[in-house]
Amino acid sequence: MLLASGGNMATSEQKTWVERAFGIALSAANPGLVVWRQERAAANTRLRSLATAIGGSGDPEARDAIILLQAIIKNLTAEPTSAAQVAELKRWLETDDILEDAEAPNPFGIEVAVRAPLLAALAGLRVDN
Repeated sequence: MLLASGGNMATSEQKTWVERAFGIALSAANPGLVVWRQERAAANTRLRSLATAIGGSGDPEARDAIILLQAIIKNLTAEPTSAAQVAELKRWLETDDILEDAEAPNPFGIEVAVRAPLLAALAGLRVDN
């Protein structure tokens, strides 16, 4: 289910256009996926903001830190649709040390709290077995 501007549900015409243009069928069958997409996008924004700040520091080790942040972003599956994908994401979110380090308070003034909202979004997903 796609939220149109203003928080309204996408119209049938909007859903048809998205399917035709991008090959993605929007469905009301899994509203939890909408929440996952929103939380994932927010997490990616925070992680990219931190990467940009680190990159602007001029530190010679900045590139290595940015690579680790990009790895976190890449691990956030865009469309977890199977129970196995959800279980793996949950396990990774709960145990990854690099993610824990990224969420620690930083001197760049960027809050990177992603674990809790992403785990909550995963809990709301309906998936195939």
